[in-house]
Amino acid sequence: LARLQQSDVDVDTLVGELPIGVQQMVEIGRALTEDVRILIMDEPTSALSNAEVDVLFDVLEELRRDDVTVIYISHKLEEFQRIGDRVFVLRDGRLVAEADMSDIDTGWIVRTMVGRSEDELYARTAVEPGDVVLEVSGLTVPGDHKDAVVDAELRLRRGEIVGVYGLMGAGRTELLEAIFGLRPSSAGTVSLAGRDLAGTSATVRIKAGLAMVPEDRQRAGLVQTSTVSENITLASLRSFVRGLLVSPKLVMAAATAKVKELSIKVPALNANVMSLSGGNQQKVVIARALLTHPQVLLLDEPTRGVDVGAKAEIFALMEKLAADGLGVLFASSELAEVRGMADRVLVMAQGRITAELSGAELVDEALVAASAPIETTSGATT
Repeated sequence: LARLQQSDVDVDTLVGELPIGVQQMVEIGRALTEDVRILIMDEPTSALSNAEVDVLFDVLEELRRDDVTVIYISHKLEEFQRIGDRVFVLRDGRLVAEADMSDIDTGWIVRTMVGRSEDELYARTAVEPGDVVLEVSGLTVPGDHKDAVVDAELRLRRGEIVGVYGLMGAGRTELLEAIFGLRPSSAGTVSLAGRDLAGTSATVRIKAGLAMVPEDRQRAGLVQTSTVSENITLASLRSFVRGLLVSPKLVMAAATAKVKELSIKVPALNANVMSLSGGNQQKVVIARALLTHPQVLLLDEPTRGVDVGAKAEIFALMEKLAADGLGVLFASSELAEVRGMADRVLVMAQGRITAELSGAELVDEALVAASAPIETTSGATT
């Protein structure tokens, strides 16, 4: 852990109680305790902050100097530019291309995988937003040592896609979970279509028209022992009750329709959900949220751990939902995603919304500057 600059982690802590980013570092640390000659890393940075990624890449450079071979699997294509010697591109389980990194760029990888350029992934059709559907005022959420969210204010209109950008620990997840009713707030209000939801549970908010896709689909988004159809219909089972029992016929019909609508690749509806790829698992979680017929969809890191093709499909779905009049609020740590997909971006740092950017203001420099830790008058970082 010291090698990964995680010396402050108490080694007697249960891993399940650690933040997801620290869990990832523990898993990487376990691999580094062995005298490895070939190290296979599958999405090692999916939950890491930029600083933690830099530390990991320094370790990988040390391993390279020690003649360790690293097979590095990632959907973050820019990482290959930093650490890769050769790249192999797979699509639908088949090797479709390989090349030296010195001869290509990330655009080539995208075109090889999905048949279009990187810029086209974020193509948006302008939609005139409607009335305000979600309003958050003065929302404050308690944290372990200090408030995780402080005095948050936001408004989301029908047909609008609003991004929430920030570094790991900025409060993005806590904000979305508090809006959805998974975290208690110590102050502030949340209203949906004019209805005050303060003090209500997530169950009440789902019925009112809120739906959420969580950051960690493995732990919070999926029932891993259940089938595809069971996972898709879990949040809306009441609508399939006939008499005293849930109708299997209605459940299968609804699941079949969502699998077709979202182009979810499944061997069978009764297959275990964990047999699917990461991108298809994510679409199952989204399908379940949409079956509750929400007015507002909250998405926390919706493309984490999915390939470029699945990303393109998720972005297209977000645009379609907005065009159909839903309000979409999504949190992301990816600059390109919030810059390319959002009509407006709220930037968070240390639990506070520090900026709201749109139009010509939406550039990487402004996003990064607004997400930086706040300096006190004495020069110390708060």
